[in-house]
Amino acid sequence: MTENWTVPGFTHVRELGAGHSGRVVQAVDDLTQTPVAVKYLDERLRRDERFQRGFSSEARLLSRLEDPGLVQVYEYVESPQGAAVIMEMVDGVSLARLLDTQGPTGPLAALVIFGGSLMALAALHEAGIAHGAYSPSNVLIDRSGAAKLTDVAVTAGDGSDARGAAYRAPELWDGAPPGAAGDLYAATAVFVECLTGLPPFATKNLGALAKAHRGDQVPVQALPEPLRGLVAAGLAKAPGDRPRSAADLLTTLDEAAVAAYGPAWEAQGRDRLSKLAADAAAAPYNPAPPARSSGSAARPRTTRRRWPVLGAVALAAVLIVAIASVVGLRMRSDDRATPVRSSVPVPSRAPAASGMPSPEGTPLPQTPAALADAIGNAAAEKRAASFAHRRDACCGNAIAALGALSLTSGGPTASDMTVWSPVRRDPHARRVRTVLVGDTAYVALRGWHPLPAVRHAARSDATHAYASMAAQARWSASVQNILALLRSSGAIKRSGLSYTGTAPLATLVRDGSVGRLYAPFAGSAGGARVAFTVRVGADLLPRSLQVTVTPRLGGRARVQVFRTNYSNWGRKVSINAPR
Repeated sequence: MTENWTVPGFTHVRELGAGHSGRVVQAVDDLTQTPVAVKYLDERLRRDERFQRGFSSEARLLSRLEDPGLVQVYEYVESPQGAAVIMEMVDGVSLARLLDTQGPTGPLAALVIFGGSLMALAALHEAGIAHGAYSPSNVLIDRSGAAKLTDVAVTAGDGSDARGAAYRAPELWDGAPPGAAGDLYAATAVFVECLTGLPPFATKNLGALAKAHRGDQVPVQALPEPLRGLVAAGLAKAPGDRPRSAADLLTTLDEAAVAAYGPAWEAQGRDRLSKLAADAAAAPYNPAPPARSSGSAARPRTTRRRWPVLGAVALAAVLIVAIASVVGLRMRSDDRATPVRSSVPVPSRAPAASGMPSPEGTPLPQTPAALADAIGNAAAEKRAASFAHRRDACCGNAIAALGALSLTSGGPTASDMTVWSPVRRDPHARRVRTVLVGDTAYVALRGWHPLPAVRHAARSDATHAYASMAAQARWSASVQNILALLRSSGAIKRSGLSYTGTAPLATLVRDGSVGRLYAPFAGSAGGARVAFTVRVGADLLPRSLQVTVTPRLGGRARVQVFRTNYSNWGRKVSINAPR
């Protein structure tokens, strides 16, 4: 890469760090004034033709993914002078830094990290992308205690970087290409490190490390007893013996966590993780420079040091601290959560029987009506959640939103969100806060502007455009949408905790809660098929929803895809009309 080359259209603010795969700078998009992180790829990667072919196509797919567990990729830029990835800026610390400065996280925080990573990996794998280099350096913890995965597919795959060796699946040591099973192995290995402060096999020698990953017993005795089966499943030596998917392993995690630590485990874990991240950001940190493999792996964690390659990708300026000695590992008494039960057997795969029970022993719903009732009751009890939504469509109709929703009795969901167009050069790509209460949208553009929360055929001005985008995001992300899809469906198919089905467009248009969302498709996509997939947790609360509206054969309308991810159910939130 030419040292002075910069991506056109961005103003650099400061350099955040450098590592094996490139250097990272904080920048601002000149058009939208959006803060971003720009990763300039190392010359070795840029000249690797195989990497370039694969990553350029994967970057386009990554830019379409909107998942709370993924640091969003905006675009990939190539020129004769260099290559760079434009990404979301996240205010947080890398998991590598957190472990280096704070030591083991404790089981509840570790489960939150593991679960968040599995949700992100599930989204990647569904899109046909393997992360390929999962490690603590590639996991960011933000101020709210949420884990976000980054640096997807940014690896040459030649084994020259020894830092990921401690998490490398057995088949990768034998030359197999990165894949979903290898990602599950790496994520489980990092989970072990969160629990104990050490990766599963801590040795300096690469040869000994490879031998251990291929054949040594998983050291589960050092782990909390209720979590041993979960780790044994993810660290199975043969890829075929691991869970079939990240979603399956996440189901197993949910069941083990609820059974062992109670239904409030996730909220408690996020609180714990948020505190750890704040302490890590304030702690002096002096990472060692990156090292290539030369017969010994990165030094194990007795005085563990690590270069935060992707920690730097999305770190805000608050994370740039004075250089000092790395704080040694320490295990504190409050790192240990007490399980509800002394022992909980965990299957290596999610049960496949049609009547798979929930943790409370009640069979999971098998019909659309029963599932709708179960989801509606569970969501009504929790009342609020965080959500991330994305709509991929043509003609200026793409929408992205991130925020909180609150269920109200007898009325539309209240929402407080940031909404924008994910098309970077769209005039509405700027992120704008919008609050929706009842049928009114309050748009924060030089003060609050109250507008009707209805869909407009044309975006006549910015305030109306954002009001319209937010209204569509609210209808799409609402629990009412999930219930309407299920109750309009004649049958559903279940795989683990994921349910798929189809719903007639005409029925949805007549639904009083979401009819306004689907009505525009009745004319342009007459006879359309609306397909959906809803994934729930073991508590039957929604975790994700994907809706695909496909026009009739020969129709001119394009396929519309809505994706929503839910988290932090039961959060305390009060959404009121701004003054």
